[in-house]
Amino acid sequence: MKILTNEQMRAADERTIEEQQITSWDQMERAANNLMAWIKKNLPNDNPYHIYAGVGNNGGDGLALARLLSQAGKKVKVTIVPFSEIHSADFTKNLELLKENFPQVEITSVSQPTTSEDYLQANDKHFQPIKGKPAKGFEDFVANKYNGTQPITIDAIFGIGLSRRVSPWVQRVFEEINRQKGLIISIDVPSGLFLGGDREDKDVFVTPHVVLTFFAPKLPFLLPQTGRYIPYWEVLPLPLSFDYLKEVNTEYDYTTEKELKRLLRTRHRFTNKGTYGHALIVGGSYGKIGSAVLSGKATLRSGAGLLTLVLPKCGYQIAQTALPEAMVLTSSQEEELAPTDIPFSPNAIGIGIGMGTSAYAQGTLAALLRTFPNVPFVIDADALNLVASSEDLQRLSDVQGLEWLRLHYAYPADFPREILSVMRERENICNYLDIALQHISDPMLRAMRRRVTKAETYDLLRYMREEVPGIHLRTTLMTGHPGETEQDFEELLQFVRDIRFDRMGAFVYSHEMGTYAHETYADDIPLEVKQERMDRLMSTQEEIAAELNVAKIGRTFKTLIDRNEEEYFIGRTEYDSPEVDQEVLISKQDAPNLQVGNFYPVEITSADTFDLYGQLAQ
Repeated sequence: MKILTNEQMRAADERTIEEQQITSWDQMERAANNLMAWIKKNLPNDNPYHIYAGVGNNGGDGLALARLLSQAGKKVKVTIVPFSEIHSADFTKNLELLKENFPQVEITSVSQPTTSEDYLQANDKHFQPIKGKPAKGFEDFVANKYNGTQPITIDAIFGIGLSRRVSPWVQRVFEEINRQKGLIISIDVPSGLFLGGDREDKDVFVTPHVVLTFFAPKLPFLLPQTGRYIPYWEVLPLPLSFDYLKEVNTEYDYTTEKELKRLLRTRHRFTNKGTYGHALIVGGSYGKIGSAVLSGKATLRSGAGLLTLVLPKCGYQIAQTALPEAMVLTSSQEEELAPTDIPFSPNAIGIGIGMGTSAYAQGTLAALLRTFPNVPFVIDADALNLVASSEDLQRLSDVQGLEWLRLHYAYPADFPREILSVMRERENICNYLDIALQHISDPMLRAMRRRVTKAETYDLLRYMREEVPGIHLRTTLMTGHPGETEQDFEELLQFVRDIRFDRMGAFVYSHEMGTYAHETYADDIPLEVKQERMDRLMSTQEEIAAELNVAKIGRTFKTLIDRNEEEYFIGRTEYDSPEVDQEVLISKQDAPNLQVGNFYPVEITSADTFDLYGQLAQ
């Protein structure tokens, strides 16, 4: 979900009104009805309501809500806060309707102060943050914050349009609201919370118990300097232009529950750990047991129900101490992996971490591939080195039952170019390569000890695309390494534009103790500069990714179904690595009987920046 700025939110509203041929009044009515629906669901008691309404569109929302509350039989009082002589048209219309048709609603207005003394008194008061947060869920929170007699205060004074700090006399109104003993609800944003910058100590703003906002959370809800004053917020639906949301570029996104459900599998009551698969992690050697243990921890966190580690004998005590949840099998060798009988059939195998490239290790890899030809493999680290030659890769691709073989985490220095011809010729080797580049400017490559130059990197990537037409390249880049100048970064940005990576990740430099960079360089790039550079980099990549995805519409791809979700089957093509790359979503309405683990031809029908949507090819 994209987090829009104030300007983008206004533009989205305008576009929505234009496309749907509605008025701003209609949009305001939608907002008010959604607010009322939330109140009916969550606040069923007969509490009276006191609405503080500004004279802009946020105040219009409050007055529209006052009508709906009064229609529902609630006792409603409205206090107008005339912070400006200019009133919005929709506010004025709502006020007239309220006065004409709902005489039972008490309407008063706050008088503006006329003396400088009033201003000074208000300005001298300091904000005291509210104490406490909802302990469990909203129900428990509400139970402790209101009862059937206390008035519920609605803050509808300022919305997202506030671009300045408010007058001290208005801040006194905020103080009055904050002193209320009952539940306080803000519409869209807490009034007075200046969204254009950090608050000052003497700033006063409404401190609600609940914020009911529209479409998406506002960025201040998620930032520590402002979010700590908003203990609970909830997003209410408000239709906005799909085309605008698709086109607009935002600096921040918010991951919703729906998106998380695509990543997290539901666990039903009558299941057990055996239901969720048995993973086998094979790795480790003397002095390198930690890598296998960490991989085991990651495997369990990913959702595997059972885990077995295969280690040399020297790793047994370490693994049983550090990861007691795992079962451990040891090879015949003390310090190295050796071929070992596996007394069960795993659902997935990860191999290579810390195992070295000895003859024993090579024999272990070969034995597992022969024994479990139909089991998915993740071949990593040293295991990749074992198949780095074209001959080894050919032998690996010859293993019966290997549908897809994917190469991960290659390095540009001394890259074995001969494997590209094998990739081109063998159908079961995915035309996909994850190559760790990190940077492109020569000064940065030298500082990072990458053993490759800018010119060599460009040459290698162009050669890859010539040798393997249609190959999809993934890389990971870094911003803010010590010594990175603006020119270095601009070279990196141009590099992304030139190469147009199919998949790309980025991270900011972190000064970690024990690393070469920590011992050698000063961490001289401010965090905000690192972050700003990474944001620019990823924004550029998002545009590229969206264009590349749109170009796939109408094409058909062999697709592996990974998961069965509520509305979609989730799959991926050979150009997408599991967990890190985009997915293909196939609606169950179009194809209700797909099987997880099977391959299907899928025609791409639509696309967004990070996902494809498709249907079974006819």
